[in-house]
Amino acid sequence: MLQNLVLIQKFDDAIASDFFISPFPVSINEFREMLGLVSTGSDGDGTAQKATWSEAIHYCNWLSLKHHLPVAYSEETGRLLDESGNPAPDIFAVVGFRLPTMIEWEYAAKGWVKNKVGDYDAIQRKNFRVPFLDYPTTADDIEFFQHGFSNFEKMPLNTIGLYGLLGNAREWYSDMEEREGIQHKLCYWEEYVVNYDNAFSHQVRGRIVQKTDVYVFRVVLKGHATVAEC
Repeated sequence: MLQNLVLIQKFDDAIASDFFISPFPVSINEFREMLGLVSTGSDGDGTAQKATWSEAIHYCNWLSLKHHLPVAYSEETGRLLDESGNPAPDIFAVVGFRLPTMIEWEYAAKGWVKNKVGDYDAIQRKNFRVPFLDYPTTADDIEFFQHGFSNFEKMPLNTIGLYGLLGNAREWYSDMEEREGIQHKLCYWEEYVVNYDNAFSHQVRGRIVQKTDVYVFRVVLKGHATVAEC
């Protein structure tokens, strides 16, 4: 995973700084490695792991320790931590692996990097029905409608090499906002057809879901030199 992290470069004030993000959600085999379980075979490398929010942050902490980085979360409270293990004053005081913020997730999903605007319109029209008015009937459509595709091969690719962030994608996220609680946060597209003009707007929404719900997740790392050592 770490060799393939994609650098997202800040080019406006929507995000605080550059960051790295995994091109795919965490796979079944990557998750099983954390648990000390054997691989499920090649299928487990190309299928996303659905996990609870608590399991997702536990994975982030495990990945941080594996690569000699400070953990990003208090697993008891869900709070983000700085490199000294204290509550982080802002998102970029967090040094270890973590879930993306909702704004970072949208920023990456739309394929925005410095001096380059992703062709979001073309990707949407190529990969998805417009509009999505028919209730899903096939197993694939139901899975996509409820959670987004789990199979990496079926995930749409955006212009900067990230998979599965478009369409009806739903993934775990975390941030510093305590007003609504800090755990069990899910980000998703508010509408199936969004933002055809590439204007940066907050089409992605977040909500609190049940602690037992399971969704896919991907990891983010602060844009610093440490990633080269991982």
